[in-house]
Amino acid sequence: MQVPNGPNRQVADSDSGKLDSWKEIAAYLGKGVTTVRRWEREEGLPVRRLEHLKRGSVVAYKSELDAWRNHRTTPPSEKQPTLRRRALFAVAALLIFLILIGSIWRSRSAWNPVTETRILTAYPNEESHASFAPGGKRFAYTSLGRVYVKELDVEPPRKIYESEHAPVCCLRWSPDGSQIAVSFKDETAQWQLGLIDPTGRSFRSLGTGGPELSWKQDGSAVLYAHRPHGAPTSAIYELDLARSRSRQVSFPPPGSWGDIFGVPDADGTHLLLARYPRFGQGDVYLAKYGESSAIRLTYLQDWIVGVDWLPFGRGAIFSGAVHGQDGIFRIPADNPAEPALIVGAAGVNRYPQAVAIGNDSIRISFDRELWNTDLTLMNLSTHATTPVAITNEPEEDPDISEDGRLVFSSSRTGVNNIWVCEPGCKDARQITAFREQQVELCPRWSPDGRQIVYVVKANGQYNLVVSGALGEAPRVVLAGSGESSPSWSRDGKSIYFHSDRGGRSEIWRVAATGGSPVQITRGGGIEAFESNDGRELFFIRTNEHSNLFRHTLATGDETLVPGPVELHRRNWRLVGRAVLYWPEFIPTRSSVLLQVDLDSGQSRQLATTAGVRPVMSFSVNTHGQAVWSDTSTKEEDLHAVDLTFRPFSSPF
Repeated sequence: MQVPNGPNRQVADSDSGKLDSWKEIAAYLGKGVTTVRRWEREEGLPVRRLEHLKRGSVVAYKSELDAWRNHRTTPPSEKQPTLRRRALFAVAALLIFLILIGSIWRSRSAWNPVTETRILTAYPNEESHASFAPGGKRFAYTSLGRVYVKELDVEPPRKIYESEHAPVCCLRWSPDGSQIAVSFKDETAQWQLGLIDPTGRSFRSLGTGGPELSWKQDGSAVLYAHRPHGAPTSAIYELDLARSRSRQVSFPPPGSWGDIFGVPDADGTHLLLARYPRFGQGDVYLAKYGESSAIRLTYLQDWIVGVDWLPFGRGAIFSGAVHGQDGIFRIPADNPAEPALIVGAAGVNRYPQAVAIGNDSIRISFDRELWNTDLTLMNLSTHATTPVAITNEPEEDPDISEDGRLVFSSSRTGVNNIWVCEPGCKDARQITAFREQQVELCPRWSPDGRQIVYVVKANGQYNLVVSGALGEAPRVVLAGSGESSPSWSRDGKSIYFHSDRGGRSEIWRVAATGGSPVQITRGGGIEAFESNDGRELFFIRTNEHSNLFRHTLATGDETLVPGPVELHRRNWRLVGRAVLYWPEFIPTRSSVLLQVDLDSGQSRQLATTAGVRPVMSFSVNTHGQAVWSDTSTKEEDLHAVDLTFRPFSSPF
């Protein structure tokens, strides 16, 4: 018999009861190819493989398939293995589901404890740096430079230390509860360390260091942040109490602003750090104790005001702002992660400290700040002062033009923006429209009063922006690396600014129309103003407690200017051949405006603030008109949030 070829072969084979492909077999049985392949593999579907043909060739006969299908329904006794297998699969799936739910439940229990908030103090003065003794029932704190100890929920507090010449800034209770480490400034404005007995009966001086403090868990050493006088970088140091020896234990990159807070872990092998590659651009880092290696745990580039470990290995906490929200946040201690806000700790909260208060319960104390700064105008000839632009929100960074107009930053509309007003400042006009909070604006008038330069943070970078006097036609003059503290050259053609784009904090200059910046200082610089004749640049090297230096623009020579000391960024100005500045604020005194003649070195007092009000920023023009921003009201009370972690229990 002749065998058909070509297209007619499939018809012939199908008619004869022969199926020669998986597709034909599946079509005959009314199933998919995958199903019939599984039936062939697991249930004996009669399919014949033709090894001599191409790989995967099969043949099946309809009569055999019909017989297999008719006998596929097996007696009940033969079904039991399949049913048993299915039952086992169902039980296993249920167990996996329960394990998964339990894991989620445990995770939620671990990271979402029951919280309870507390107000620790609510007195008229400002309280700060609460530190609990072990057990969390007693805490110490500072107020107006004095040290107090208080029992939880018991009044009144007890003052244990006071010194008119050495007001205490910061403190930390020792791990065994026997001592309180404190930091303060002596009469030369140098940071010093000391130990106070909790009863206040004894005081032990430890030497230079501070301000922020922590302890090694065995109580053998006090750790402190320290910036050597004139140095640009702060680091963490350890003071061995038995040997009275200090050594550096954190090593921030050279040229960075440095490490401001450092807390060792329980076994003393790692340091939790608030590290600032640039001023105002900090993050949380984890470093090997005494070594330079470190990993970055957050990516915020913002102010980090306090860090601490959580007991029971529950990670770490820090004070800062995440996505525009201030508060106390929790992060894992071993790898980068999105910070989680602690319930009950939202707000401008600073200096968090954690203590165990029971079985898997934690108490976190912190300072809660509510403050306002206002502007004050003053005629230096008559000493007449006038408060201006008063609101219930901070007004900061004022600059006064030669004709008496003001430019300043204010968050009176909810977000920090730039405002201007005419002489006398009866009405202010908003000239920017930022919708997100700006860390620093620092607006400055050009010499002719037609332009304003300011700083804008965008995409993690600080950019110099110049606009018209009413905010028109803003343009980015320079984008890049930590630009801040702008000032104009006397001819208005250039802008000086601070940057660490070269690896170290220095003063740079760029054309007001834009272009490539040029580095000016070589030994460090943070803020500068050009002399009236345009030949010299006067500058300070550090943000606080700096001497004044002179840079000769023609030769590049840099020399120390004898006389002015204690200069702080934004708190000094150059007027002719004199420097006007506000020295370090002392919590028990009014702030004082001083003038130092650069030629004679003679100093005289020009003004004082009304009451104990620290000056935040300052400006003056050549006509003897001055303006400053000082703290009109400030509430700083101590709060706490208790975290109670429940043991795991099934949700079913």
